[in-house]
Amino acid sequence: MQKNHEKITSNNHHILNDSFFITKKTDKSIKIKTKTTKVNDFKNHHISNYSTYLSEIFKKENNIAIWKRKLNTDLIKASNHFILKNPNLEFSKVIKKNSLKKMCSEIEFDYKILIIIEDINKLVNEFCDLFNIKSVWLRLDAINKPMCPKFHTDDVRCRMVTTYRGPGTQWIPQNLIDKNIKESDIMELDIGHVALLKGEGWQGNEGNGLVHRSPHKNTEYKRLYMTIDFVEFYHKLNHNRLNKNI
Repeated sequence: MQKNHEKITSNNHHILNDSFFITKKTDKSIKIKTKTTKVNDFKNHHISNYSTYLSEIFKKENNIAIWKRKLNTDLIKASNHFILKNPNLEFSKVIKKNSLKKMCSEIEFDYKILIIIEDINKLVNEFCDLFNIKSVWLRLDAINKPMCPKFHTDDVRCRMVTTYRGPGTQWIPQNLIDKNIKESDIMELDIGHVALLKGEGWQGNEGNGLVHRSPHKNTEYKRLYMTIDFVEFYHKLNHNRLNKNI
């Protein structure tokens, strides 16, 4: 397995304190039981069975748009094979639209995972078309524990996420943030769901970014997780990292 030298990690987000208010980064954790519920009907989000409705993220009141797609058997098998062959995968690359060949050259490739690469390529194109851009920052990681264990919001305009294997991202509806949060209030994306998460960097959305975290489970899990970000966010993190090293 090849670890890409362009891998960048980020703490560029806001953590929620014990009162569930958005604050600057803190070490306080939110103590909530790990039982979760699946997506239901709450305000400030849009859920659909069709990818075309991801555009609902442009509505001011929505801070998450979810495409409730289901992975077919071939994609599920390929995902299992992919994570078995690349258990420590950390792929991070700025890629252009329709860059299938480049992705194949960067990952330890075999034809059993081609269907995943093709699917990711479609999602990259979907993101590019939606925001009228030509390239994105793509990350694909094999994970066995929460990357971001605390509820937080991200300092991004918008991020696309999906999970090919394992539990999905957990989030809290915006209208419940300032209330007493119950375990049943925690939503969780299903495997295969594609979501657009609106962040603090979206114009006019400061203080209203989607509150979310990595999935919490009682047992260790194997997760294949994809994120797509704007290239500007990649450059911002890279610039901050270089300044810290000066």
